[in-house]
Amino acid sequence: TYGGVDHYISFRSEQDTWTEPLNMGNRVNSSNMNEWSATVTHDGKYLFFMSGRRPNFDDKAPLDYGRMLDMRNAPQNGQTDAYWMDASVIEDLRALAAGDSTAIVETSEPTGSTTDIIATTTSQKPWPQISGPYLGQTPPGNVPAVFAPGIVSTGWNDRDLIVSPDGTEIYFAMLDRAGVFVRVTRLVDGFWTRPEVPSFSTDPDFGCLEMALTPDNQEIHFLSTRPLPDEPDKPGWGNQNIFMSHRINDGWSEPEPAPGQVCTLDNEYYPSFTNDGTMYFTRSAGRANAAIWRSRRVDGVFAEPEQLPEQVNCAENSYNAFIAPDESYLIVCIGGKPENMSDVDYYVVFRDQNDQWSDAVNMGPLINSETSDAGSAYVSPDGLYLFFSAKHFEPTVFFPEGLMTIDGMQKACSSPENGGTDIYWVSTSILENMRPM
Repeated sequence: TYGGVDHYISFRSEQDTWTEPLNMGNRVNSSNMNEWSATVTHDGKYLFFMSGRRPNFDDKAPLDYGRMLDMRNAPQNGQTDAYWMDASVIEDLRALAAGDSTAIVETSEPTGSTTDIIATTTSQKPWPQISGPYLGQTPPGNVPAVFAPGIVSTGWNDRDLIVSPDGTEIYFAMLDRAGVFVRVTRLVDGFWTRPEVPSFSTDPDFGCLEMALTPDNQEIHFLSTRPLPDEPDKPGWGNQNIFMSHRINDGWSEPEPAPGQVCTLDNEYYPSFTNDGTMYFTRSAGRANAAIWRSRRVDGVFAEPEQLPEQVNCAENSYNAFIAPDESYLIVCIGGKPENMSDVDYYVVFRDQNDQWSDAVNMGPLINSETSDAGSAYVSPDGLYLFFSAKHFEPTVFFPEGLMTIDGMQKACSSPENGGTDIYWVSTSILENMRPM
């Protein structure tokens, strides 16, 4: 196949025998995994099919925030679109199936470029003047609330929020049809800036998320789909490595692998730091058996990691863990436990001064639900707020009369609590009620 799912064709004879399935070639198929749903019009002229292909990023222009918005609202952005073409391709394939090697089913022509699909300028709504800590949002109590709806939680599968130690930068990631990118807003002259894509995340060929700032605020570490120097470049999520950038002037240096022994040919992701610079992270071989590891930083590099004990790695998959800066507790996503409310729930594990860990405690129905699907948790530098990603759908918001409408669907595409991932926040006082006595 060209990708995960391809279109094939089989021809039937008058005797009800069928030819071996034949791949329809790259005129129809691409490297995208989402390709199916083919049909031919009744007049036999046109083949329609669905594909999630994206254009070639041949112009190599970095994705700024405005361009990312344009991309999200255009076809060929990674989501599925409907394509059509002359159905004569079927006759070419019939000839190939019959042994005619001259039939054309492949082409080297590109399917398009970003400049073909995406506007070179963007019309954005005026950015409001926002002041005050945490984007001027009303602080939550012991009941979680969507954080900064329309600004941070946009309905675009938002997650992985972090805050700089001085509270003047807020980074948050997006996994959506525009791609996998980080955004940042900064407090400048008393007001929060329009979100932009930081330089370490502007290469459209590589996804970037799951960020963590070092305690001195001079490095940012993150999951990148970039390959290591000795690793083959694999499509999609084939490469998952922890990269880092240094602060330079008002921006960030070119990404490079985390120094030391954290990065291997296995998957490593979701870094989190203690006050002394120890990195906690997830390591897995492929998609299964994820576990939490930690590595002490010695002379600027990360030492040989150690896997945390069974109290933390207590199920088939334990991943995406936030470590408290004083190393007193760990919030971890755990899948496969019988008491889970969804496939993956948030748990908290407490650590004492002797490096002994409590049993993992499910964080309960305030944080977990049947649909929440735990993915990332983070506690603000001031220790006051827990941020976490969750999925919820409130149909009455979009379809108040209980009927599916175009207006409601369009609103749901760019609103929080539409079934995608949003960022919630809640007072960290809820953690004390979970601590073993």
